[in-house]
Amino acid sequence: MVLAEMAEMVGMGVPSSLLKLLEKDSEVLGHMLDEFVRLVNDAQIRVFCFFESMKSDLAKLFIKKSPFKSEELIVDKDSATYPGVESLQLASDHFSLNKFGNSKDGNYVSVSNEIQATAKKAAGIIKTRQNGLSLLFHVIFHVTKVPSGF
Repeated sequence: MVLAEMAEMVGMGVPSSLLKLLEKDSEVLGHMLDEFVRLVNDAQIRVFCFFESMKSDLAKLFIKKSPFKSEELIVDKDSATYPGVESLQLASDHFSLNKFGNSKDGNYVSVSNEIQATAKKAAGIIKTRQNGLSLLFHVIFHVTKVPSGF
């Protein structure tokens, strides 16, 4: 929201009803998050959230060599995570969260470790889902009587 407000102030953006939905404590966003959490839990999807720890210099976004500084935390921990999910703060500003110097970069190592952990757990999660489906089909076809010749 900070970026949208700054863009609007300098004539580079326009108010948007979509951005309104993304405001902190938005009721619609809250409902969407609840539904997302339900779906993730039902499908047994592992979610891991990363969030920034450093403020971003927003003035430099608009004027590369700006003598002014306007530092803001773009997405705080409360907005980047939700209860019951693992998360990790990265030593980064918002615009560098997905940029790494090399494979020894601490942020790279942290993100890489979580991707590897997710990959290792995937086979077990898939097996659990398949067992659940197999049980469901067993119940459906054995509890209900299927007419002969069907």
